[in-house]
Amino acid sequence: MDITWFIRNLLASFLLPPMCFVLPILTGVALLRYMPKLGKTLILLSTFLLYLASIRFVASALMAPLEQNSHFQGQKDAQAIVILSGGRRHGSEYDGQITLSDSSLVRLRYGAWLAKQTGLPILLTGGAPEDGGTPEAHIMQQVLQQDYQLSAKWLEIASRTTQENAGFSLPILKAAGIRKLILVSDGWHLPRAQLAFQQPGITVYPAGVNFTPAFSPWPRNWIPSALSLEKTSWAMHEYIGLLWYRF
Repeated sequence: MDITWFIRNLLASFLLPPMCFVLPILTGVALLRYMPKLGKTLILLSTFLLYLASIRFVASALMAPLEQNSHFQGQKDAQAIVILSGGRRHGSEYDGQITLSDSSLVRLRYGAWLAKQTGLPILLTGGAPEDGGTPEAHIMQQVLQQDYQLSAKWLEIASRTTQENAGFSLPILKAAGIRKLILVSDGWHLPRAQLAFQQPGITVYPAGVNFTPAFSPWPRNWIPSALSLEKTSWAMHEYIGLLWYRF
């Protein structure tokens, strides 16, 4: 495992929910004996923020700005489709083989549908960032062939991050004369991914999937849930990433 990749993800885990709220709560508990007022304030404030991060209203509000410009508009001048991998998992139902995560499968399905609609060639991008083994792009190629009877024209198998997806994929595309591409990923991920791929002479058309449903004021949507907390964490990750890319 690459130590830089590991440190980056370790730091991210402390900056994002739930750890960014759990740590202040634990700190508040430790301070109760010596600084009770500060300790109680940390506990109450962090608990309230954890509640907010865990409800659908906040998750939807954070996701909406990221997803609003991520729908594909059907541009006719695109030359290729780039599908970003979204992770892998151990598929116990497939004799323990490594398979694609739900996010990767949804992205691949939409990319395959776009390819059949447009006839454009596909580039799959994704390495093996966690523990080595089979790169995600290779697994995506297998699924693409078996389930959709398509084959990607190019595979990029070295990347571990979104920035590396772009850094390693663009030379492949430029060498093939590709200057206008459709970029497939989760809607909330595309603003950062598009920023990574956008270079002079390159036009990127976002094509999002996995959009967050609009918030509705049902009582259950004010009840904390693991899914809402996960979406809040994804959104915060993207906002931090966008700031990092820009500055």
